[in-house]
Amino acid sequence: MPRVLLAALFLLTLAPACWCAPRKLKKKSLGQAVALSAQDWQSWAQFVLNEHGPRMYVLIMLTGMFALRAGEAAMLNREDLKLYMSPPRLCVPKEKGRGKSAGHIPIMPEQVQLLQTWISQGVTSSRMVALNQNGKRMITEKYELPAKGRLFAGRKMYNNKKVKQDHLSYHGVWSAVRKLAKKFCTAHPSAASKWEQLRTHSGRATKITMMMGEGVSLAMSMEYARHAKSSIKTHLGYGRLTPNHVHSYLMQERSRQIGLLATMVQTPPSSPSTKTVKKRRRGKQALLPSRATDECQAVKKATPYSALQDCTLKDAMQWQADGKLTDEEFGKIKDSLLKTL
Repeated sequence: MPRVLLAALFLLTLAPACWCAPRKLKKKSLGQAVALSAQDWQSWAQFVLNEHGPRMYVLIMLTGMFALRAGEAAMLNREDLKLYMSPPRLCVPKEKGRGKSAGHIPIMPEQVQLLQTWISQGVTSSRMVALNQNGKRMITEKYELPAKGRLFAGRKMYNNKKVKQDHLSYHGVWSAVRKLAKKFCTAHPSAASKWEQLRTHSGRATKITMMMGEGVSLAMSMEYARHAKSSIKTHLGYGRLTPNHVHSYLMQERSRQIGLLATMVQTPPSSPSTKTVKKRRRGKQALLPSRATDECQAVKKATPYSALQDCTLKDAMQWQADGKLTDEEFGKIKDSLLKTL
C-alpha cells in the first residue's frame, strides 16, 4: 500500500509539468489557390519571366492558358500540341502522375499564334543573377520548345544517381512558385494580402474563374477543366467570382442585346408576296389600316404602350408591315423597348 501511495504522489508532482509543457502549434494552411484578374495574371507571368527565366514562364503560362494542373504541364510532350488539327487542341493523355483526368482541350486561334511564335522564335529573358555576396551579373536566357519529347525535361543525374523521372518535378515547380510568390508580394506590398496564396494551381483557378465570369455554361467549363460530372461542388469552388465579374457580365449581355435590337431595326421587314396578298383579298382577310384588329387597337390605346410588356420588336415590325402601326407609332415602340434594357 505505501508503494501505491508513493507512486500516486510521484505522478501528481509530474502532472503540472506536463500541463505547462508548450503545445505544438498547427502549421498554418495556405488555403485555396488564389485566382487573379487578367491584368494581374499578366503581371505575375512577367514577374516569373524576369525573376526565374523563360522555361518556368512558359510552364506557368500553359497552366493559365488551358487550366492545366502543374503536374500535367510539367509532363507535356511536344506531340501533345496538335496545332494543325481541325480544330487545334492540346492532348492530355492518361499517364501515371499526370493528374486526375485525361482529355482534349481546344486551342483558340490567338493561342495557336502564340504557341507558334514560341516554337519558331523561342522565349528570351534577361535578368540579374547573384554570383556571390559581393557581385551580380546580367544573364540572357533563351528557352526553345523541343521538336519532340518532353517540353520540360528533367535532370538525368542528381547526386551521382540516375533520376527516374524524365520531366521536371512537380515539387520543384511548387517550391519555385512559392519562393517567387513571396518575392512578388514584397514587390507589390499593397496587394500582398490577396497574392500571398499564389500557388501552382492559381493558373487553373484563374482560367476557370475567367470562363465563369464570361458567362460560359457550367457544363462547358466543367468539360474544359476535365472535371467529372459528379464534381460540380469542386468545380464551383474554383470559381472565385466577385461582384466585378457579375457587373462585367451584365454589361456585356446588355451590349449584346442592344446590338441585336439595332440589327433587327436596320433589317427591312419582309413584304408579303403578290400571291399571298391575292389569297388574302379573295378570302376577305386583308388587314387594312382602317380595319385594324383588336390586338392593334389595344396597342394604340395603351398609355404609354403598357400592353407592350410582353411584346418584342419582331412583333412590332410585323404589325408595321401589316399596316397596323404607323411609322411614328413604331418609333415610339422601339424606343420603349430599348429603354427596358
